[in-house]
Amino acid sequence: MLTQPLIETIDPYSCVNRQNRLFVAPNAFNAALASEAALWARIVQCGGLAMTTRGQRARRYQRPPWETMPPEGERLNQLGSIALPAIEQVDTLVLDFQMPFAWDGVATNVMMTLAGSGLVEGSGDVVWRLKVGDRWIPDFSNVIFQLNDLRNPHALVGGYIRALSLQRIRIYAALGAGALGRLDPNSRINAGFVGWKYPKR
Repeated sequence: MLTQPLIETIDPYSCVNRQNRLFVAPNAFNAALASEAALWARIVQCGGLAMTTRGQRARRYQRPPWETMPPEGERLNQLGSIALPAIEQVDTLVLDFQMPFAWDGVATNVMMTLAGSGLVEGSGDVVWRLKVGDRWIPDFSNVIFQLNDLRNPHALVGGYIRALSLQRIRIYAALGAGALGRLDPNSRINAGFVGWKYPKR
């Protein structure tokens, strides 16, 4: 006759014990699984496996969404304005925003203007620069003429500028040497990035 109940000895680190598998000490297999999970999370963040195949993104819409806004698209209208900087020959941030998660976008209009008097076009008194992600956009890295207008924007000549999910878009302006003596001190420097955004899908 048993005087005491049978007690099963269980090793808390044993993989045989299903209830305690969560307490198994991490090993190389855990690290491999964590690495793979992080990789898949990144793939999903970028739009899934379909986005890794050339041309798939365009085929998911009837027409490439960076050429024609799809029905799922939304307007992208980012504007910025700053007072005339008090220092010359230093890039000053005029517009700064980040594309939303899982949304790509395209700019059909880029605005760079000075609201005020004294600016001679092409003089270099104001120089605008556009940066998307980590790269300066060709032909928009040393702009010395005003582009577009708040009331009457016109399309980019020859195309558009694409922006991907979570990319940061920045437009800077710098005053040329002696510009503060020629420009109206009450002037404002304006910038805009206008177009549409669409789900990565």
